[in-house]
Amino acid sequence: MTFLIVGCDNPAKREKQNGIFYIINNRLEPLEFKVDNSYFVMGKGEVKKIKLNNGKHLLVDSHGEQSEFMIYPGNRGGIINPNREIYYSFTSVFKPDDTLDDLHIDERTVWINGILVRGAINSSDSLFIDNNIFNCDIPLDESLPTYLSDWDDNEKVNVLTKCFSREDFYQYIAKYPYGIHFYSERDLLTEYLAIDKFNWIDGGNTRTDNLTPLEYNVKFSNEKLTKEANSIYEIIKKYLASRDPKEKQIFYDEYHKYLVRMAMIYNQQIQNNIFVDRDAYFEFMKKNGRIFGAGILGEPILI
Repeated sequence: MTFLIVGCDNPAKREKQNGIFYIINNRLEPLEFKVDNSYFVMGKGEVKKIKLNNGKHLLVDSHGEQSEFMIYPGNRGGIINPNREIYYSFTSVFKPDDTLDDLHIDERTVWINGILVRGAINSSDSLFIDNNIFNCDIPLDESLPTYLSDWDDNEKVNVLTKCFSREDFYQYIAKYPYGIHFYSERDLLTEYLAIDKFNWIDGGNTRTDNLTPLEYNVKFSNEKLTKEANSIYEIIKKYLASRDPKEKQIFYDEYHKYLVRMAMIYNQQIQNNIFVDRDAYFEFMKKNGRIFGAGILGEPILI
């Protein structure tokens, strides 16, 4: 049952980046914005990192548009993105050996600068890009190492994830790095003919990370699952309306209680070879787990 309700952490050991948020100006014109009472003007290529405490904050862009956002305990920082540029993360595998067979790294098929590729890639143009999701060990202003030294506890690291701006990632994949598969036109045509695998994406730049506001469109055949799911929705609504980060643990404990109940009901269905709710169950767990696992949330997700 634990497997049904708990996700797996990325196996890389993470450095602490709590409360550190990066901002980069990739355009020719200056980038102007405010975070709370601090005013920023950034030239092209300039990178800033700011430290923000847990709690409510306010972003005001160059047009005066205001966006409220919350930073929660357990955050790992991220990217604040007033220009809504696209950013990438890519997970690189180091020192491949037999131990890597035990690692599970999600891969995605995405369009990047008109090229279809597959790899351990995330991409987003959200206003607030959450490093709890991107899991970048190496931020925008640092280079991917060519080799790895021991960590403090002398454990070897097998994978590292780096954040990239759009132009930096274009330059990176132009070197055909290990871990990224490039589809040729023939490969792509074959895939289309076989299972129409890529009919959901266009030829632009695919966004893989899209955390939308609370949705109620997950339907269960089992009435007991529906009842527990509705209780969870009510808890999440209260959580997203709260502006006290200290309340996160209180809401999570209540949420987890109903989550365990759902897992028990679902597990009983599986034991009876009833699989009708399988897709809905895992979709529900993924969407709502993302909300409680987030380190930063902004409007319109916040209520």
